[in-house]
Amino acid sequence: MLFAALHAANLSGSVYSMDSFDAVRGVVIKAEGASTYQTFSMDGTYAMDIPAGEYTVKALYYVEGNLEGYAEDRITLGEGGASYDFVLFAPDEFEGVVGFDLPEVDEEIPERKEDWTPFIVGAAVLLIVIAVAYFLLTKKKPEGKGVRKEEVPPQKHELDEEEKKVLEILKESEGMRNQKELREIMKCTEAKMSLLISGLEAQGYVKRIKKGRENIVKLKGYSSASR
Repeated sequence: MLFAALHAANLSGSVYSMDSFDAVRGVVIKAEGASTYQTFSMDGTYAMDIPAGEYTVKALYYVEGNLEGYAEDRITLGEGGASYDFVLFAPDEFEGVVGFDLPEVDEEIPERKEDWTPFIVGAAVLLIVIAVAYFLLTKKKPEGKGVRKEEVPPQKHELDEEEKKVLEILKESEGMRNQKELREIMKCTEAKMSLLISGLEAQGYVKRIKKGRENIVKLKGYSSASR
């Protein structure tokens, strides 16, 4: 039991609505593998410590007993953990898919028994780190050393024509677009597209959300009211 707890991997992420890409609260998250693990997202994010392995992960959003949002994917969770974001779709979009049956409403979300061993080990490590940091900070500094200058945060650079074109495409596409589709429209290489998106994301213009093996690029601050 102690060995399994110390080698649990962390699976975490956020849950978004397909319509607005806003965070969705009150979503049931399930990881089905050799065993089934379940948690409940209260604020649009989730996290669970489970053994590494192959899982079918699901996100289920209920409103008054009716399934209103659903997402499902197959992932491999390594010992280093993983971050996986869900984008909820209407359940009727999955109807007709071979092997898919809409899940029934859970009468009660089972309470997962917590193993406090990882938290105890983590707390002990944290105390050691704090003690070492305190020792280094209070250690007398040699005289004659200058005061370290504060680092100046990087300034936003002026957007070039390609970056402006990416933002314009997103505005014309209701604020979001598949990265592969963006690359095809821009007629550029995958490496060039990734560089453009990374630059815009670093400056706070866009947000890149992982969906399966693809990336969805969303224009920050965009809403249907701004159209």
